[in-house]
Amino acid sequence: RKDQIMLDNFYDNKTLLVSGCTGFVGKVMLEKLLTTFPKIKKIFILVRARSDASVVERFQKDILESPCFNRLRQRQGTEFHNFVFSKVVPVHGDLLKDKLGVNPETYKLLEEEVQVIINSAASVDFL
Repeated sequence: RKDQIMLDNFYDNKTLLVSGCTGFVGKVMLEKLLTTFPKIKKIFILVRARSDASVVERFQKDILESPCFNRLRQRQGTEFHNFVFSKVVPVHGDLLKDKLGVNPETYKLLEEEVQVIINSAASVDFL
């Protein structure tokens, strides 16, 4: 219980930058952060856009529709999307590029607001 209180206090009103949320580990981690630490101020998630989907479309389809969000979906009910979008900000970027591949305005915003960075991104090549 003492560890949970310490973590609650650590994440209280913090802004995070999380990468790798389209992968399995990243999805589970994002759900756990949202479920366990509802007092997190904001979570920027770095997402690469694809030619067939914008960053927000990828966030909704590849992340939010994942079964790992069922517990949070049940807990929040009809407020699920409002809760998630009040906390999570998908950002177009790429870890392989300079300054995360984000535009200069977004990079400045991240510099000013982010207090915690969690990297769960991986370079995966299925041969």
